[in-house]
Amino acid sequence: MSASTPALEVLADGPGAPLVIIDFIRISAGAGLGELLASAPADRPVYRADPVETLLRADRFRSATDLAEEYAAAVHRLPVRPARIVGYCSATPVAVRTAELTGVPLVLVEPTWPDRAAAAHDFRGFRATLREGEPAAVPLDADPARALSVMARTLDGDLDVFARANDLPDDERQDTREQLVDRYVAWLHVLLSASADPVPPRPADVVLASRDYTAEHPGVETLRLDLSAGEMPTAPVTRAALMALVDPTAALR
Repeated sequence: MSASTPALEVLADGPGAPLVIIDFIRISAGAGLGELLASAPADRPVYRADPVETLLRADRFRSATDLAEEYAAAVHRLPVRPARIVGYCSATPVAVRTAELTGVPLVLVEPTWPDRAAAAHDFRGFRATLREGEPAAVPLDADPARALSVMARTLDGDLDVFARANDLPDDERQDTREQLVDRYVAWLHVLLSASADPVPPRPADVVLASRDYTAEHPGVETLRLDLSAGEMPTAPVTRAALMALVDPTAALR
C-alpha cells in the first residue's frame, strides 16, 4: 500500500519498490511522464513531485536545494525505499539534489539545467499572452529572488491591462490570476531557482535522451531513443526503457 505525503502525489499503487518522478503536470498537453510510468504493467507505486505545484504555495523564494529537502523528507517517509528517482527536463536540478539527499539512484529523461536566459525568454513569452504588441523590456536583478519579485509584479500589472482591455469582471480576473498568472510565476520560480544552482559534474547514473539531444554528460551512461524531444514523456518506448532500468529482468519476461 502506498502512502500519500503532502509533497508526493500518488499516481499508482502496489507492494513493490516505488518510483518517484519529479516532473510537471502537463495541463495543456495532457498526460506526461508520471502518467506514462503509472500505466506500466508493474506492481509498484509511482509518486510524482511537481515543483510548479509546490511553488504555487510558496510564500518566499525557494532554491532547488530547498525544494529537494522537502521532497527528500517525503521520500524518507515512504514505507519502502524507492527503486529509482526519475527527473524530467527542467525538473533536473531538483531531481539531482533529491537523489543526492536520499541516496536513491537517479535516471534523468531529456535533462536540462535552466539558466537566466531561459527564465527571461519565458517571461517575455508570458507577457506577450497578456499584452498586445512587444512589451517593454524590464530590467531583472541578478539576485534570483528579486528578479522573481519583479517578474511577478510585472505580470500582475500586465493582467490589469488585460482585464481592462477585455472588460473582465473581478471574479474572472481572479480566475485568470489563479489559472494562468500564478502558474507563470511558479514556472519562472522553477527556472530561476535552477539557474542559481551549480551544475554538478556527474548529475545522474543514467540519462535517457531523444535522438536530437545534444548535451553531453561525461561519465554518465546515455541511452538514446529514436524519438523526438516532444515524444519522450509520452512514448511507450520511453516507459519500456525506464522500466528495464528499474527491473532488468522485465524485458526477458
